[in-house]
Amino acid sequence: MRRPGPLALVVGALAVVACSTSAIRAQTPPEQQNLLPNGGFEQGLVGWAQPAPATLDVVEEPTHSGGSAGRVTASGPGSVTLLTQYSRVPVEPGTEHTLQLAVRDPDGYVRDVRLEFLDGEGARVAIEASLLPSTPSASWQQVEVGPVTAPRDAAYARLVVRAEATGAGSAFHVDSAELSAGPAPEPTSTPTATPPEAPATEPASFASLTNGDFELPGETAWGWRAHAGEVAVASEGGTRVATLTSRGPSTVWLHQSFAVEGGRWYEAAGLLRPVANAALARLRVGWYASEDASGAQLSTADSNELIGISDSFARVSTGPIRAPVGARSAQLRVMLRPAGGAPAILHADGLSFARTAPPPNPAVAPSPATPPTPEAMPTFFLALTNGDFELPGDTPYGWRAHAGDVVVGSEGDSRSVTLTSRGRSTAWLHQSFAVEGGRWYEAAGLLRAVSNAALVRIRIAWYGSEDASGAQLSTDDSNELTGFSDSFAEVSTGAIRAPEEARSAELRVMLRPASGAPAVLNADDVSFERTAPPPPELTSQAPIARPPQAPEPSFFASLTNGDFELPGDTPYGWRAHAGEALVTSEGATQAALLTSRGAATAWLHQSVRVEGGRWYQASGRLRGGPNAAAAVIRVAWYASDDASGPQLSATDSVTLEGASDSFVPVSTGAVLAPGDARSAQLRIMLRPLGEAPATLHADDVAFTRTAPPPAPAVDVAEAAAPTPEATPEPSFFAALTNGDFELPGETPYGWRSHAADAAVTSHDGSRVASLTSRSSTAAWLHQSFSVGSGGWYEAGGRLRLVSDASLARLRVAWYASEDASGPQLSAADSEAVEDVDGSFASVSTGAIRAPDDARSAQLRIMLRPAGEAPAVLHADNVTFVRSAAPPPASSEAPPEAGEAATSVVPPSAASAAAPIPTLEPYRVRSASAILLRITELLPNPPQGGGDAEYEWIEVGNVGTAAVSLAGLILVDNHGRIALPTLTLPPGGAFVVAGPRAAIGDALALRRGEGLFNGLGNSGDRLALATEGGAVIDALSYGSDGSVDQPPLRAPPAGRSLQRRFDAAGRLIDALVAELPSPGRIEAHAPAEAGAPPPAATPPPAPPGPGGPPGAGGGGRRGRRRAARTALERRVAAQAARRGSGQQPHGLDRARLDRRGRPRGRRRAPCPRAAAGRAAAERPGFAAPEAALATLRERRAGAAEAAGPVNRGAPALTPRRRRRTPRA
Repeated sequence: MRRPGPLALVVGALAVVACSTSAIRAQTPPEQQNLLPNGGFEQGLVGWAQPAPATLDVVEEPTHSGGSAGRVTASGPGSVTLLTQYSRVPVEPGTEHTLQLAVRDPDGYVRDVRLEFLDGEGARVAIEASLLPSTPSASWQQVEVGPVTAPRDAAYARLVVRAEATGAGSAFHVDSAELSAGPAPEPTSTPTATPPEAPATEPASFASLTNGDFELPGETAWGWRAHAGEVAVASEGGTRVATLTSRGPSTVWLHQSFAVEGGRWYEAAGLLRPVANAALARLRVGWYASEDASGAQLSTADSNELIGISDSFARVSTGPIRAPVGARSAQLRVMLRPAGGAPAILHADGLSFARTAPPPNPAVAPSPATPPTPEAMPTFFLALTNGDFELPGDTPYGWRAHAGDVVVGSEGDSRSVTLTSRGRSTAWLHQSFAVEGGRWYEAAGLLRAVSNAALVRIRIAWYGSEDASGAQLSTDDSNELTGFSDSFAEVSTGAIRAPEEARSAELRVMLRPASGAPAVLNADDVSFERTAPPPPELTSQAPIARPPQAPEPSFFASLTNGDFELPGDTPYGWRAHAGEALVTSEGATQAALLTSRGAATAWLHQSVRVEGGRWYQASGRLRGGPNAAAAVIRVAWYASDDASGPQLSATDSVTLEGASDSFVPVSTGAVLAPGDARSAQLRIMLRPLGEAPATLHADDVAFTRTAPPPAPAVDVAEAAAPTPEATPEPSFFAALTNGDFELPGETPYGWRSHAADAAVTSHDGSRVASLTSRSSTAAWLHQSFSVGSGGWYEAGGRLRLVSDASLARLRVAWYASEDASGPQLSAADSEAVEDVDGSFASVSTGAIRAPDDARSAQLRIMLRPAGEAPAVLHADNVTFVRSAAPPPASSEAPPEAGEAATSVVPPSAASAAAPIPTLEPYRVRSASAILLRITELLPNPPQGGGDAEYEWIEVGNVGTAAVSLAGLILVDNHGRIALPTLTLPPGGAFVVAGPRAAIGDALALRRGEGLFNGLGNSGDRLALATEGGAVIDALSYGSDGSVDQPPLRAPPAGRSLQRRFDAAGRLIDALVAELPSPGRIEAHAPAEAGAPPPAATPPPAPPGPGGPPGAGGGGRRGRRRAARTALERRVAAQAARRGSGQQPHGLDRARLDRRGRPRGRRRAPCPRAAAGRAAAERPGFAAPEAALATLRERRAGAAEAAGPVNRGAPALTPRRRRRTPRA
């Protein structure tokens, strides 16, 4: 419904129509159709597009009208643009349209509200905007745009809200959006009174500065023109100010040209206020010899600079500046340099340019800015310095003389330089500075030959070095002055192009004497600046004769031609892969057009030099065309000097999905080059939807050094979790990373989303990934990594359907490329989760084989929504590991490469096959010299429900020195746990436990989701290793024989598996304990009450030469002694328990194999052994010493045959010998 009455706030309407608004509004019919049917968000988000980088959601309060409103929340600092998806709302050309919107902006983020008109192709043809004040307001403000007449080429309209967020969480609200259309305005014979209008025709040059206060009526600043940006006039504090907005990362300016008198003193000044994303703002005066500020620029003068953004206006001034003698016109520029690719905004007011008195004589009042001493004067500059020779000093600061003498003198009220030759040789004054290869420049100056001069000129010498040293590439000369003259004359090289390989240049003011007598030359206002390329020459044979171009290099010192403005049909400096590249016109500017050749990803690329360990940012503006699936800017890092060889890593910008009607800014944000990076390749990438050619436009691409991002706050609860280094997030990994989503951050590090929004949330004390779809199409979370051709793998994880989801599963897609780009070879899926029941379900692909030509894979967590409403999926403990091949079926062929194996592998077969290779990398090398061991674990807690919440693992320091846990991990079949950075003293223990585990006051890391996906009750494996893959300790128990063969005994419910070691880290025994002791390392098995004391044994001897370390010294004899001692202790303890009526809680003899270790499965005892046990169980029985001695002899024989007992590092393939049981 239309709301009558005056608006609370209307900013930026044209002054010409402001007075007639009430009359037009009175003629509007009382009831007009709202062309935006869901303007009040009563139907959810239907019709509204998700802003970037931000999220739009519906809230019930606060509201302006009705029961709902829209809330926009920024995900980071920068520009936020909210669009309606009504870009196809038809409009009638010539019809008036009025846009109304209620905005609640408590923090002052919203800049303006726009009504944009588009043509039939979706290109923007007109904009009408209302600017909002930057003062925050917690109340609703009603903003109106128009009435405005749709242009004759308009076909559609849309609403746009633009804001500038200061950081993550910045928010504003919108509601009650209405777009109404009325009849075309009828001409009237008696026009209403209007304020004074500006002249009808706006000249290109003025006699003096005009409209510097911007009070002349009009939507744009009359008399001023914008370069590479947009200009508008807005009200601020009751006055009109100019608003300059950049379009990309390039410097923009507002400019006006006017007449000046050469040699006169002037001053430019004004009030500037950088509003958003501004790095620098200032005034610049450019002097010209022409009457209309055209042609070559003589020199420039700048005001003081404003750095960053400001809440208030600040005055800037050039101070007194002298127009060059040959100047006839000047151009005043209000300059704005953006801080990044996001639009920068600058307000300007009170600009002036007027004649002034010259500054005090430097000889009387020295300038406070004193140049460095001659000894400290550099030999190289970033740009030409002191070209007007006004810096104080007897010699020209920054300049050096060759074969002559140089001094600075006064010419009237100006300083100029005098060069005097020493003989017949040519003398010159020179300065060296940096240049960019392939750019256009112009050198100019004022010269006067005073005496004995045959020829004077300016020469530019180009060099491939960084400091104008070494061999000269080429030279360019200005026009020549012959003889001598009474006045200064201007010389210029005109537009000259630096060679592609040029990195520096030297400007020389040259003097050739006419004879051996000294020759004298005066010079002033020497300049060297970037310029436009020369206009093309027309010939009768061809419409345009382009200047010849040097061979295009394949590598640059920095990004070149990112704005694609260098002449040519193809983008100079860029090369295309799997596509074709052209340069096309986009309005008044040029852009690159990339067209794919097939279904493979195409890209435009350029290679540049970088410094390892430095922060960079890549950005640009992209516009997807027909058949474009996605577009992104990627930075690939290389250790070579020319971006050749293997790629170190890559970083992507935000992804632009599908086709778009206008350019969209994208950026990588601040990214850190790897420490060993020497070069990088910037790629503008295009992924087609299919075989049909896809197109992508690109413009204003930049790659620059930047400041590092602010350090994120670290949660205390995450202090023990491994945090990624302050490096950019790569788009490709060597192996699956952050599958448990425990790395800190609001989004899952290492993962990217497609057609959905991804975040990290907490569930039952653990961090899980949350995926929310944006539409009814399938969405997924994905990560890409390397794989081995033909290898067997398995993907697994836990998924939970939260709302409005019909199906979820894991999918592995195989690729032949090195980075999961290009066409997909094949895919394999896990089983599907289809029930929205609020609990996690485990899914797995089973054993799947990578195709023979696969080099990379992409793991996708797939979500299929049930309808248009956003579907939500939670995921956790996602893994992708090497797997054993399934046993071949006798009647079926083995599975094809890339397909899931359908045969079910029973546990016994799985354990008999090759171990699941989560532990396989840790078998490569050992770190058992680190005296940390897995001393106890509780895999089968007595509580019911989820075991993972009650399980725990104890890691103990069995050595005699303190050991740090930093950089160590626990690994099982399905995941890994990083240990915190702390130091264990000798005998100390650390426990990793589930959130509800009964561990008393033990030093512990409690994990909200439990241990891995739960330790297996019937069997599992476990390793303690370094992050580099070296094993410190490992074990397997129950049905898992991958490490211990036979495996250690699986403890029953409520009992723990204890392992005991000597001071050298060698395993002594492993037993099942009735009373678990988390946080306390158990000593060697003591003799219990009633048992005879064990025989004294000498302390362990160091390992002997020539063999593996043993428990009692080197060689077989030491191993025998260790086995015999362990057996004696066990037998004595068991005899004591039976004699006292206790049930044995350790390992009885029926469960010991010949090596004194627990049996994986009880064997049928022989009759004589059964009779012996029956006799021993009679009341009052005590084992006689003779029987004990006999048992010792038998066990000693078994130990001699069994070999070493040390299992501090996992046994790879222990020898298993079949022996006939003794009677």
